[in-house]
Formats: sequence, C-alpha cells, structure tokens
Amino acid sequence: MIENLEILRGVTCDWVMAKGPMADIVISSRIRLARNLAGYPFFQTAGKSQLLDIWQTVRQSSETLPHFQNAYEYKIADLSHIEREFLLERHLISRELFSTAPGRGVLISRDQKFSIMINEEDHIRVQIVLSGFRLSSAWFELNRLDDLFSERMPYAFDNNLGYLTACPTNVGTGLRASLLLHLPGLALTKQIKKVFNSFNHLGLTVRGLYGEGSEMKGNLFQISNQVTLGRSEIGLIEDLERTARHILKSERQARRALLDKAHNQIEDKIWRAYGLLCHARIISSDELINLSSGLRLGVTLGIIQDLSINELNDLLLSTQPAHLQSYFGRKINSSERNYLRAEFIRNWFTEKHRN
Repeated sequence: MIENLEILRGVTCDWVMAKGPMADIVISSRIRLARNLAGYPFFQTAGKSQLLDIWQTVRQSSETLPHFQNAYEYKIADLSHIEREFLLERHLISRELFSTAPGRGVLISRDQKFSIMINEEDHIRVQIVLSGFRLSSAWFELNRLDDLFSERMPYAFDNNLGYLTACPTNVGTGLRASLLLHLPGLALTKQIKKVFNSFNHLGLTVRGLYGEGSEMKGNLFQISNQVTLGRSEIGLIEDLERTARHILKSERQARRALLDKAHNQIEDKIWRAYGLLCHARIISSDELINLSSGLRLGVTLGIIQDLSINELNDLLLSTQPAHLQSYFGRKINSSERNYLRAEFIRNWFTEKHRN
C-alpha cells in the first residue's frame, strides 16, 4: 500500500470518534458540493489535456488553503483497486471515482474531515463529513471553504440556473446533504417503511451505507436531498434537518417500546450478537455489519456496559475488506478474509476484556 495512504489508517476519522450530538443514532453528517470550472467542457466530453489541466488547477488552488495544508494527494491511476476501496470505506471518495480516467484524483485534509474529488462526474466534488447530527456546522465550514475556492478558480455559473453541473439533478446549488442513521428500533418494530414513505414527497432519498447503489445493511440508512434547483442551500439543509428530527424522535420511541414490551427478546438478540462476535471463527463483512447493529443498540440502551459507540465504529471500519487487507499487508481472498476478520475481532474483544 502507498506509504502515506497507510498513514490514513492510523488517523481516526471525525465520524468514527462519535463525539457529535446524537451520535448514538446519527453516525455522520455529510455535505457535498458539485462544481465545474468555467471555460472547460464537462468531464464526460473533456479531452485528456483538459482533464490534466483541471487536476493541476484544483491541486494548486487547494495548496493555498488552510484546510489542505500538507494534504494527502492521490491520483486514482496510481492506486490499486484495494487502495481505492480503502478510501471508499473511509467515506473519502465515491464509487464513481474508481475508473482510471486521466486527471482523476483526490485531495484529503490531514484530519480527514474534508476531501476533494477531482474529475469524478463533475470537475470538483468537495465534501465534509462530521460525527453526529451536525449538518448546519458542516455547511458553515464547507461554505467557507467553497468561498475561498471561488476566489481562486472561476466556477461555471448561470445567473438564472445557478451552478452548472454534468447531471441536471445537481444544477442550482450543487449541494447534496446526507445523514447516516442507525435505526434498529424502527426496523425491529417494522415501522421503517412507514416512516420513510412519509417524507417521499419532500424530495429526499434513502440509500445504504456507501450511498448511491449500495445495499442497506445493519439497519444503517443514508438519507439525502435529491433536487438542488430552485432552492437555497439553507432551505435544503433545514428540510433535511426537520425530517431527521422526526425520524430521531420516532427511533427513540421505538427503542423505548422495545424495552417496555419485548425486553427479554431484545436482550437475547443483543447478547447473541455479542457472543457470536466474541467466539465465531468465520465472519463475513455483511454479517459483521448486521451483528454490530445489535451491539450498538445494546450500548445505547445501557445493556452493554463495556463498549462505546466510537469503539464499535472503529471496529467496523478496521474490519472492512480493504482495511483488513491493509492491516495484514497483503491481498486476501474473500474466504480467508472471513476467517481473519473473525480472528481479528476475537483478539479485539480479548484485549478489551484484559483492559
């Protein structure tokens, strides 16, 4: 693995630390802005020399910003598939950035809160990811960064439409705000579809752990806005915050109902998950995600006393396929990974109990 990519594994992401408000339910708040440079065709029709020019322009502009002093810099073509997966697992890049087109790359701030994807669907996709329910804080920080960027690079902008983007659904603000939520209460009480259906008309969408195209596992759901045209950034964020508060209230009510009406069954489900993770000899990535949902619920309900949400976030990230292969320093097939993941988790729990 590229040396400074390996360094990333030793730095704890903000969202992993679970220090944000309501981090027992809201794993992360993310805001992304899509931008294109004036005077260049969109990524899909730009030539090789133009894409390389865009890479250089964005890279050089970022060097003068405090957010990206001594930033990590990666050209996608220089990364193996495992290394790209590693960045995806940390929510630093999207799946769409994977192909090795000219000029594709990513810049990552030292604290891993900010990242800039270059030549993805648009010339620039700049994002911030924070722990907990912090959309307004995320917008304040990202908007300030975007203002600094706009002073250094001319954006493609229309006075009537707003920011011009490759996909029509991003035209306008170019903003996509999302929350990653853990909703076992609503899932176990079979209210999840009803709650999600109640906000379909608001122009929000629901996805899995890694966003568009990813499966929903472990009672983890990502909700985000779909449309950016004709709305202000603050309006879009307030809509999502308002909906999220309704979901959070419903989730807490569902958790209380589970404790009141099915306490023994919930305790059994939680401790079964705990036991399996402590003693299993083979665990797939999907099984870990699903089992860790039970542990998260156990911690937030006070049933499990010797774990914390940030520890579970760290365990989940450390045992994802690319992170596991990074830890062992080699490419590992799926079957062996499942065995080594179980061994890693058993050792992790043994060390926890020893301390």
